[in-house]
This record gives sequence, C-alpha cells and structure tokens, in this order.
Amino acid sequence: MQVHSTIENAILPGQTQYGSSDDVLSWLDTTLTAIWVDPVCGDGVCETPFEYASYGRFGCRADCGKLSEIQNLTILQIDLYFDFTHPTTSIASSTLMDQAAWNLCPVSGVSSGTACYYATDQTFSDLIGTVSVTIDDCPDGNWAVVVKRDYFNKVGGGVRQQEKLDAHSELVKIRTAVSIANQQQDSEVTTLRAVISLANETLVDLINATIAANYTAQLSQLDSDNSNNPTDASYLAQRNATQQAYNDTEAQFFQSVYSCVDVPYYDGYQAAQPFTDDSGNSLNSTEVCQFWLNEASVVSAARITTIQSTLNNRLAVAATIGDTALASAVTAIQTANPEVAAVILADTGADPVNYPYLCAVSTLADYYVEGPYTLPPVARSALANNFVSSGNLTLPDYMNRSQARIAELNTSRATVQALPEVVVANNEDPTSAQYSYNYVTWSGGAEGYQTCDLPDRAPSYVGTCTTTGYTTCTATPSDPSDTALSDITYTCSDGSSSATCAAECDQLDWCSTLCFCGPANCTSTQVCSCAACASLTVATSDKDYASIQAAASSGSGRRRNLLQGPASPPPPPPPSQEEQTLEQILAAVTALQTGQTTLQSDIDALQAQVNAANAAATANAQDTSLQALITAGRADIATGQTTVETLLNKIIGEQNTAAAAEAAAASALAAIESLTSEQKAAAESIANAYTASLQQIEVALQSGTISLSVGTELFKAARLNQAESSKDATLANTPCTQNTDDYTFTVANYNDSTITSARERYLGLTNRVIGGMLLQTTRTTPVNCTDSRFSDIESLCKGGPDLSAYGVDPVFKSGTDLYNNDLDDEADTVSFYNCTTLGYDATYNVPNTDTSLTTSATTNPEPYCAELYNARELPYGFFSFDLPQLFGEGFPVFFDINLSADEVQTFYEYVEEGLYYDSNTRLSQAQFVTYNPELQIFSSSIISFDFTDGGSILVTYSIHTVRVELYESPGDYIRLVLEIILTIWVAIQILSEFWAIIQARRQQGSALAYFKSAWNIVDFLSTALLFACVIVWWDFALRDALPFDINLRYDVYADLQAEAAFLRLNQNGVFLLQLQAAFAKLQYLVNKLAWYYALNGINILLLIGRVLKRMDFQPRLGVVTRSLALAGPDLIHFCLVCGMVFVGYAMMAHLIFGNTIQQFSTFGTAVNTCFAILLGDISVNDDLNQLQGLQGVAATLFFWSFELLVFMVLLNFLLAIIVDAFSEVKENTHETTGLHTEVGQMVREKWRSMLASCCHGSDYVPDKRLGQLLQQWGGDEEEGVALADKEAGDKERRLRVLGEDLTAEELKEVLQACLRDAGPSGQAEDKSRSLIGCFRPRRQSKLASEEELEKAAQYVVARFGAFDNEDVSDEEEEGAEELEGKNKKAKGGMNDALLEKERDQLANALERLADVQRELADGQRSLMTGQRQLQEQQQRLVSMMSPAATAPPRQGLTADGSIVAPPTRP
Repeated sequence: MQVHSTIENAILPGQTQYGSSDDVLSWLDTTLTAIWVDPVCGDGVCETPFEYASYGRFGCRADCGKLSEIQNLTILQIDLYFDFTHPTTSIASSTLMDQAAWNLCPVSGVSSGTACYYATDQTFSDLIGTVSVTIDDCPDGNWAVVVKRDYFNKVGGGVRQQEKLDAHSELVKIRTAVSIANQQQDSEVTTLRAVISLANETLVDLINATIAANYTAQLSQLDSDNSNNPTDASYLAQRNATQQAYNDTEAQFFQSVYSCVDVPYYDGYQAAQPFTDDSGNSLNSTEVCQFWLNEASVVSAARITTIQSTLNNRLAVAATIGDTALASAVTAIQTANPEVAAVILADTGADPVNYPYLCAVSTLADYYVEGPYTLPPVARSALANNFVSSGNLTLPDYMNRSQARIAELNTSRATVQALPEVVVANNEDPTSAQYSYNYVTWSGGAEGYQTCDLPDRAPSYVGTCTTTGYTTCTATPSDPSDTALSDITYTCSDGSSSATCAAECDQLDWCSTLCFCGPANCTSTQVCSCAACASLTVATSDKDYASIQAAASSGSGRRRNLLQGPASPPPPPPPSQEEQTLEQILAAVTALQTGQTTLQSDIDALQAQVNAANAAATANAQDTSLQALITAGRADIATGQTTVETLLNKIIGEQNTAAAAEAAAASALAAIESLTSEQKAAAESIANAYTASLQQIEVALQSGTISLSVGTELFKAARLNQAESSKDATLANTPCTQNTDDYTFTVANYNDSTITSARERYLGLTNRVIGGMLLQTTRTTPVNCTDSRFSDIESLCKGGPDLSAYGVDPVFKSGTDLYNNDLDDEADTVSFYNCTTLGYDATYNVPNTDTSLTTSATTNPEPYCAELYNARELPYGFFSFDLPQLFGEGFPVFFDINLSADEVQTFYEYVEEGLYYDSNTRLSQAQFVTYNPELQIFSSSIISFDFTDGGSILVTYSIHTVRVELYESPGDYIRLVLEIILTIWVAIQILSEFWAIIQARRQQGSALAYFKSAWNIVDFLSTALLFACVIVWWDFALRDALPFDINLRYDVYADLQAEAAFLRLNQNGVFLLQLQAAFAKLQYLVNKLAWYYALNGINILLLIGRVLKRMDFQPRLGVVTRSLALAGPDLIHFCLVCGMVFVGYAMMAHLIFGNTIQQFSTFGTAVNTCFAILLGDISVNDDLNQLQGLQGVAATLFFWSFELLVFMVLLNFLLAIIVDAFSEVKENTHETTGLHTEVGQMVREKWRSMLASCCHGSDYVPDKRLGQLLQQWGGDEEEGVALADKEAGDKERRLRVLGEDLTAEELKEVLQACLRDAGPSGQAEDKSRSLIGCFRPRRQSKLASEEELEKAAQYVVARFGAFDNEDVSDEEEEGAEELEGKNKKAKGGMNDALLEKERDQLANALERLADVQRELADGQRSLMTGQRQLQEQQQRLVSMMSPAATAPPRQGLTADGSIVAPPTRP
C-alpha cells in the first residue's frame, strides 16, 4: 500500500475526465518534468556516468571525487605556433590576431559531453609567438583542438602526450650529449695524435718542413701581390730568385746532414763535402754548420713550444667544438622538433650521476667527456698546464702522456656507452611507436594562406608531379663582358633548339613558381605542373611583347652607333641592372602605397557605415518608447499586468537579439567587403607595376641600353612577377574555406572503470523507474458519416483502426521550436529518412488525392517514398509498431530514463509539435514500471486516456504491485516452511474430502449422496479452492516469480541525441520488443497474483461459513447463525420487495438524469449512486439541485422520496426483522453456560488429569487406557445384552424417556408420530443447521419406512433399555463380571492380582466418570429448564406413552393417537 499510494500521488492525473488533448499533454509535461530531474552535485550520491569525477572545470568532486585519484589520466601538452603577419594588401595582421581563438573540446566518449575544456575561448596577444599549455587531467575520449576564425591558417601546432614527449626528449638529449662528448673527445684525440706525430717527427724532416713552409709562404705572397700583372718582369725575376734561394737553402741543409758533425741531426752516411755558393765559391764550413746548429736549436725549441701550446689549448679547443656542436644540434632540433628542443632546454639539473634525465644537455655532455670518475683522471691531470709548461718534460714524456690520455679517453667513452641511460638511448628508437608523442599536428604560419584549402580557393594552382616536360636549362650570354648588350642562348638537356629550349625553361619557371604539389613536393627529376602554368603562352607570342619588339626596332640604330663609337660626347652610362631592379621595386612600392591609401580610404568609409549601423542597432536596443507606452497602458489596465510584462520582455529580447544580429552581420559584411576591395586594389597595383616594368624595358630598348634578347628575358621576368603577385594577392584576400578548424585526436589509457549506464529516475523517493515511460496511442480511420441526415454539418466519423504513419517530424516543420533550417534540404532529410533501408520496395509516384495539391498528378517522387513521407515531401513523425504482448499495434513513444531534463523536454516537444494527439486518436496509454529496493516490490502502473465519442477524455488507471524476491530473508524462509506445512495440510484435507465421498458411495451407493448436505458442499468447495490457491501460488513462485528478470534500461532508440528522427528504433525495434516483453511479463505476474488473491477472497467467505457452522456447538456462539436462520424467510421476502423498489429508483434516475449527471449516466453507475445515497453519501444532491424546470421538480421528488421510502422505511424494516429474530434467540439462550465456563471446566479437568499423571497414584488410570477399556466395554455390550435377554426369558426391555418407560413398539409409534409431525418437507429440521440453508430451497427428503423404524426402535431399546424392576447396579455388576470374564479369556491366563488391580482402577475411573455424568446431568437439567418452548411437545409424548388405550387423549394427541401439530409461532 505504501508503494501504491506513493505512485498515485506521483503520476495520477488530477481529474478523471479531460476536455481536450492539451490536458493530456499538460499531464505528460508535468509528469516528465517531475521525474526526469538532473542529478544535483553535493547530494552524496555519485550517479555515474551522468555525474562523474571532477577534472578541469567539469564533474562533481563533492559526490564522485577527483578523476586523477581514481584513473590513470593523460597529461597533454598543446603547442601552438602562430604568425599573424599578412600582406598589407589584405586584412591587417592585428585584426587577424584579434579574431582568432582556440579551445580544447570533446568530440565523443567524454563524460562532460560537448562542453569545451575552457569556459571561454583562448585568444592571442602577440602577432608572432608560441603558446604551450599543459593539461594534466585529460580523461579518455575523442578530443579536438578547435581553432576558430583563423581565416588564413596563421596558427600551427600540435597536441602531444607529455609523458612520451619527455621520454622522447630524454632519448634525444642523451644522444645529443653523447654526440657532443664524442666530438669533444675526438677533437682532443686529434690534438694529442698531432702532438705525438710532432714529437715523433725527426729533426731533419722538421727543419726541411720549416724551410719549405717559409719559402712557400714567400712565393704565395709574391703571387698574391702580383696577381693583376702576372707577366711583370720584376715580379718574375723576384720570384725566380726566391725559388733559387729556396733550392740552394734546401741543398745546403741536406749537405749539412753529413758535413756538420755538431748538428744534432748529423748522419755520416756520406763523406763530408765543402760548402759552396751559387757561383761555386767556397763557404766557411764552420759558419755554415753553426748556422744550421742554431737553426736546429730554434726548430727544436719551436717544436717544444708548439707541443706545449697545443696541449695547453687542446681542452679549450675541444670545449669550443662542443659548444659549436651543441648550438648546431639545438638549432637542428628546434627546426625539426621545436617541442623537443623546448623540453631539452627546460632541463637545468646539475647532477648527471643520479639524475641524468634532469640535467642540462651541456652539463651532461661535459660529464660524458670524462666519464663517471670519482677522482680527476690521471692522464688528464698529467697534461695539466703546470706540468706541460714546466720545461721538465722531454719529447718521449709528451708522447707517453698523450698516449695515456688517448687511452683514458677511449676508456671513458666505453664507460659512458655502458651507462644505463646511454644504453637505453642507443638501443631505443625515438621515432618508434613507443616514443611517438604526437596526437595530432598541423601546419600554419605567415605563409599558411598560400596552401590552405587550395583546391577550393584556387584550384588552378594545385599541381601534380610529372616527368613530362622535365629538362635542365642553361642560359649563356654571347658576350660575358657585356651581358646587357649580348644575346642569350639557351641550351637544354633534351637537345632542343635555343628558341624551343627558352620556351621550355620559361614553362619550368612558371610551374615551379605558381604550382603547389604538397608538402613532400616533387623529386629532382619531376615537374610540378598545374593549370596556371599549363595555360602559359610563349613569351614572344604574348600581346604585350609587340611593344617590346617595337621599342627594340626603334633603338637598333642607336645601338649600332654605340657599337661603332660615338661621334659626339658619349651619353651618361646606363643604370646598372641592380639600379633598374631597385627602380622597379620603388615603383612597385609606390603603386602599392597608392593602393594601400585608396584601400584605407575604403576601409574608413566602410568603418563609418559599420559605426552608423552599430549606432542604429544600439539606438534600437535602447529605444524604451514602446516600453514606456506599455508601462502606461499597464497602469491603466491592472488586470492585464502579467500578460503585458511577458509581452514586453519578449519584445525587448527580440530587439536585443535583432541588434546583436545586425551588428554581427555588419561586421561580417565589413570584413567581406574589405577583402573584396583589398583584392581589387591589389590587382590594380600589380597591373600598374607590370605596366611600369614594360615601360622601363621599352625605354631601355629604345635607348639601346639592352639588347632585344635581354629585353625578352626582362619581359619574361616581369610577366612571371605579375603572375606570382596575382597569385599571392588572390590567396591573401581569399579566406580559407573553414572558419573553424577541428584537429581531432583520441586519448586512450584504457581505464577500467565499471559504471552504470542508466540514470536514476524515481517516483517518490525510493521507487526507481525501470526503462522509462512507454506511451502508446491507437488511432481510428476517418470515414464518411453516410448514415446521418446531417452529414453536411460534419461529414467525417471515426472508423476502424488506423496503422498508417501520421504527423510530421517537427525538425523539418518550419514554425516549430525544433525546426532546424540547416537540415531542411534533400540530402540531410534523406540521410535521416532513407527509403532504401526499408527492406522492401518503397512506393513512389502515388496518385494525387489531395485537392489542395494541384501542381502534379502524382506525389512522393524519389527519394520521398510514401512509407516515410507525406504528399508534401515532409517526413512523418510517428510510425506504427506492434507490441503483441502488451498493447498490440499502435504508435509507441518511449521516454528513456537516460534522457536528461533538457533532452526529455525535447522529446516532449517532438510529441507536441509533431501532433501525436489529433482528432483521430482513440486511446492513449502510459505505463511505468518501478522497483522499490526497500520493500523489494515491483509496480506496474498503466494510465489510460480514452478519447470517447462524446468528445471527452476519460482517465482510468491501474496500479499493481508484486514481490518476486520471495525467499531472501530469514523471515522469508520461515514463511517458506509454513507454506510447505500448509500445502501438506491442504493435500490431506482434499484427500479426506475424496475419502468421505468414497465412503458415501460405499454406504449409500452413490457419491452424490455426500453432497446432499449443504455443509458438505461448502466444505468441498472450500477445500478445493484451498488446493487451487496452493497450486496457483507454487506455480507463481517457482515458474514465474523466481525466474523473473528485467533490465534496468533498454536501448530502444538508435540515438538519444539525434538531430532529427528522434524515434528511429535501434536494430529495427529489437530492444523495444525486449522492453515490452519485460513489461508484459511483469503485468502477467500482477494479473496472476490478482487471480490468486481473488480465489483466496472467495475461499475466505467459504471459510467464514464453515466457522459459523462450527460455532453451533456452543449456544451463545451460535446466536448469530441461529438469528439469521430464524429470520431467513422474512429476509428473503423483504429482499424481494426492497430490491424491486431499489432497482426502480435506479432505473428512474438513469432515465431522468442520465443525460445531465455523470453519476447516473449508465444504469450501473445509477445503481452505485443510489446505494451510496443509502449509505449516507448525498453529494449527488448538489448536482440534482442544479437542474432546472421539470427536471428540477423530478430531482426533488426523486431524492426525497428515495430518502423517505428506502432509507427511512425499508432500511428500518430490515433492522426490525434482524433485531426481532436476535431477541428471540437471545431469550432462549440467556440461561445457558457460557463459552468461558465450558473452557474453564475443560482446562480444569485436563489439569487434574495431568496432575494425577505426574503424581502416579495407585488408583490412577490414564485417559488413554480408560478409553481403551471403555471401547472394549462398548464392543462387548451387545454380547452382554444378548445374554441378558436369554436369561430374562419373557421379560420385556423398556427405555426410560423423560420419566416414562417405553417398549420397542411404543418407541416405534413415537418415531412415526415425530416423522408425520415433521411433514414431508422436513420443516421440523433443526433450523440452526445452516445459515445458508435459510436462503436456499430445501430438497425433499425421503421418509423412513415402517420396517426401518421398527428396527431402529428395537435396536435403541435393546441397547439402552432395561428389564422391568431391574436394579441398575445389578446390571452394572453383571456387565462388570461379563467384562472381567471376557478379559480373562482375552488375556489367556492373566493372574488374579493383576485383574484385581485393573478392576479397582476401572472402578475408580467409573466413579470419576459418574461424577462427570452427574455434572453434565445438572447442566442438562438447567438447559431443559430454559427450553420452555418444548413443554407442549413433552406433554404430548407423555400422553402417548400411557398404557391405557382408552384413556382420554393427552394434550397434543388426537383420539386415534396421532400427534397434533404444535401451534405456530406468532
């Protein structure tokens, strides 16, 4: 009942009758709003996945905690490189910067939905720079970096996984540090090897090399000084003299080797010879030897100095090489991977031993040079400056120490290669997938506009790589000394002529300049060809080339004069090519400045228009005149205040919206017009620059400054510059196609988090909604009202069921809130409603039956099939679907529990605006299924809206609850045991009933004899119903309840966030069928349990009857049943009279008031209403009082006559009949013993028995043993009677009845008289037998025959009678003796002592039994005293027992001995 009442309050409509479908929609809106409530953060319940752990600005930390605490999250690094510089002939760079913005937004699979990571878009503050952002709590899902309004692709960048980026950077840093260390070591090793080589060099070779170096330097200097005049005689003489001196000196040196004994390099391998000069004159050998001795000392000292200097500077040189290598490596990394360089340069650690990955790369390189030594290296220390420069070292010392240092460096290198981080860096590939850190990258920058969306913006510049037309070109002037006046000759690798080769080269220049073949570009043997260069004509065929030729012709004579020599003072020298180029550039700049000035003027004018538009929009937004008027009107019309305020707010909102839209439109228009004007200005500037270039060429040709060939080349260059400038201007003023660029990527850490996919929706506080709300509607087909004479008023009536699609998808219906203009085209519409997916042949070109469509004879052309679209090519909104186990065929709409509050309102708007309810709606049903975990109860609620023919909507409902978790708790198991016991007991009862039927058949020859008693029928029906209830219960429990299962949610629809076609079923309705099967199964359980309860209710009524029957054993408990039995005939007659009066009033009320008052609209409701009035509910009297005219008079008469006759008279008659019968029965039973007295006596006797059993007295006989002895005594009584009859001889037995002794013959006569007195209908039957018997006809009972009466009388007298003058004690003694004899015979020799003991015990028991009999006799006498109504019958019986046949008749007997019937009860 708790669940039932909660659901009633939650979902039941407030009325039982509605007037229109708007009321149904209002109920639907209210119900959906109350149930579909989004979770509130902070309520202590984490409703996943709709509430989720917090990250960024999302999630509910109060309920779900932080996402980083429960999942392994990805750390993202977003790098943006931007350069907003742009050609001055287009939009200003600052404008591009101000408009651009970016954000990180989810695409799918993210808990936060589609909301971006940052609440507001991030903007740029510099024209050129980088932005690097780290996001350390990015959850798994599909994401995108959204760059907005980057019209010219000025922003490039990438998204990286920071962990992999750091790992990749670490590898690169280690490799770079090792490489730098190796270069430094190689530099030092090279230096050391040079020192070793210098130390190993002989003094002869060293002096010879010195001589050669000196003279070679002198000769080189002479050649350099006389390079401009290499034939000068003095130069040649000086050079020859120097060369001769070099030869003489070298010869003298070699002679000193074997002629000068004192020199350190002396080698006497040859006999000494005298020294001579060039003329053959002898020289002083001592002086010569002394010279070479001095020279050897100088060279030796120089060698030592060189070695010392080299060794002392080797580390500085190596460090310089390392610094240069580091700078080069960092530059290369920054160029290729700036993000890696940023990570490397950010590391500034100084502990390479413990934290190598955190060290600066320079620190790491220095560490790797020497290796992980705890002490300074020995060899390096031996080559310290103080040792090297001390002068104490010999050449072998330098050599040995250098070799030791080289070995030490090799050892250091090997040690470094064995370091863990170096091993990893050498073995791992930074470019492998393990270190692939880029999620997504994209290009952009200052020149990004040149290539972005090129196929859409300028397809003529999109090129393809081809080998066709590839050649190599060489241009050769005829006179290299005068290139301005020489002719240019072209040579191509394909061997073509000069003219053809010139055209080919021109084509190659155009293609390489204008065409774009992608980032990879073409190979060295391919040409990037595009439409812009393919359409190029030969320069000499250009229309502008004619002026070049004319200028060359007019200047040819002047050129000849120049070649022949001037006859007059020569003209000023022509400007050089650099000057000409400078003049062209200045001219172009001037033209561009002029265009820029014009463009700025246009921009200023356009800005003025925009400002004027903004001012107008602001004025419109600030216009409060309408508000003032409305406010004044509101003061005058107070009753319309709320409505006017609503309209005012709406109008102001529309004004603000219009102003904002106008401002946005003006801004967009200004930008577009600005680009257009800029492009026009740029084109004009380029044309002017091209014209100026042609004029300059013509002037140069006319003046004879350049040749025609050179002029042709300049014309080609001008033409190419014009084409390149046009391309640049076009692309600079044509925005990229996409205003928003989404660079998508996927973050997947494969977090294993189990969440429920169903939202929590509740009816009340604890009844959770399962699945959602299932709404279904059935419709009727409109047909012509042919059987009405008034069909001209309304020609359409409701016909049979209609299953054809109807309504319109409001997304495609203009004027609705759901209308989406972006989808209202053929491609998008067909993508949602595709006729090719029907699974059968769609129907097209249907004959037009709509008179409002006169444009075509057919409707529904392809692709608008008739199954999905109406005649106006709009998709239907609702389609039929069969739910065979629940509602049958109809139009279902399912409100999924996973819909958010906004989404369920969208579905409601779909139902409302799609016209789900219309004039053909017949029945609408809404079903909820809930589960209460506290009570473990399921509920199934169905609310029906019946669209009646009368125009109203009748609201009915059914709410049922059922518990399927039957045996879960300990209490349930106790109930299970009791149920099993009850089942066994019921089985025994049904078997006993069948056994009684079998016994009746055996004894009376027919099984139907058992059913002659009404109470037997009641017992049999009650037991049978009990058995049926048990069968139904176990079938419900074992086959239905225990196996029952239901899912919390079903994916009924394909997409809950669909843009259109909201009701498109998932997998063709498989999940909807599963839902209806689960709902139908629960409804089946509810219905089955209802049948079980109904059977139990009927059985309880029968059990009440059986209980009332059992109460007859006690006079006071049977008062009710005897009262009803006594009043039965009168009640039957009263019910006949009262029923006719009551039904008459009900019929009268239905006929008179049925058309005006709902309570009397049908005969059944009229009966119920009259009965309610009888019980005191007179609320209908208010409706009766509202009636006017004759109906009002009839209403008054009806109400008052009904109250007086039925309520006051007949109802009191009923009470009088029952009270009279009760009084009579009560009077006859007021002196009887009460139930409490009898129970007290029974308890007292039982206590005495138990007490005696415990005390074990010698005279105590157990009750069981006493019963056995009495049974034996009763079984032997017939033998004793027979023996007594034999001994009595002629003595006749008599039976004492009410103080009179009757013989068997006299008893027979009494019985006959009683039967005659009872009559053939059995009226003398005990009226207290049955309460039901008072209300059912009695069947005729067959009277006993005379023979049967004689046998019965003889048996009674023989069994209970006694002989004349026989003492009772003698009979008892004789019976005791006979019993003793039989016991002796049965026991077969039992000893006398035992028999004596048993006889004494039996005697004591008989005495106690006699006491009980005396008490019963006293009670019987009291009862007989109270039954005075039987006195007359007793007197008649006494008169019948008189032995004198001629005696006067006793009271109650006739003269012939027949019994006179007693007087009837007044």
